[in-house]
Amino acid sequence: MKKNKVNKFPSIYLNFTEYILKNKLILVALVIVVFCLFIVSLDFLRNIFLLDDRIEKKEKLIEERIFWENVVKKYPDYRDGYFNLAILEYRLQDFNKTEEYLNKALRLDPNFDEARRLKEEIRN
Repeated sequence: MKKNKVNKFPSIYLNFTEYILKNKLILVALVIVVFCLFIVSLDFLRNIFLLDDRIEKKEKLIEERIFWENVVKKYPDYRDGYFNLAILEYRLQDFNKTEEYLNKALRLDPNFDEARRLKEEIRN
């Protein structure tokens, strides 16, 4: 006597999910992949926030530079103004301008030790 088979509507999705649930190794691998994607996305978000913070800091340095440029235009013999510009340019990694402002500060005050130290640090 033959058993009557119940005809089910074939579904590749049902077979696929059943296969994954039966094979524990594949299930574990999928969980690990999802976890790794989660970690990578968190790191990506952290990098975006760090980049945004760097942009804000750079904008603030540029604003300070504009302020000190206006100060030295108004007071061209102000040694500390040129030194502050040199520090800002150093932090903005424009070493040519840093040296230019240090030279101006040292022309105004050849005994300015802090300017000499920064100039030596740039050369090294």
